[in-house]
Parts: sequence; structure tokens; C-alpha cells
Amino acid sequence: MAALVEAEKECNLELSEKLKDVTKDREEPWGEQREPQGFQEALALRDKRIEELSQSLAAQERLVEQLSQGKQPLEGVLEQPAGMEVQ
Repeated sequence: MAALVEAEKECNLELSEKLKDVTKDREEPWGEQREPQGFQEALALRDKRIEELSQSLAAQERLVEQLSQGKQPLEGVLEQPAGMEVQ
């Protein structure tokens, strides 16, 4: 009977240790040592792509502004009466 009690205690201690380890793992924040290298590289590539797209968007917005400004004089020419055309 004593051997059974001793075996049960050992089993309970092992289970308690495993439970502590699992709980500890869940409570630990993800540190850089736990992040896979590929994940960090993927984030770096994503950040680089975001920067490239932001620069491209800014360039496109500048182009649209230039085209809009160039369109205004042309609209003025189109609005002139037909009799005022240069011959």
C-alpha cells in the first residue's frame, strides 16, 4: 500500500511540474529568441515593400497634381469663343 501511495505522489509531482512548465510557457512573452528568423525576414520585407509603395503613391499623386495644373490652361483655350481663334 505504501508503494502505491509513493507511486501516486511521484506521478502527481511529475504532472504538477508539467503543468507549471505549460503555464510558464504561455505566460512568457514572445521574445526575439523564440521568433523564427524567417518571421523577422518576412516583416523586414513587408516593411520595405510598404515603403516602396508609399513612395510610388507619393510620386503618382505629384504626377496627378502636375497633370491637373496642366489641364487648366487647356480648359481655358477650349472655353474661348470660336471667333477669337488665331488664324
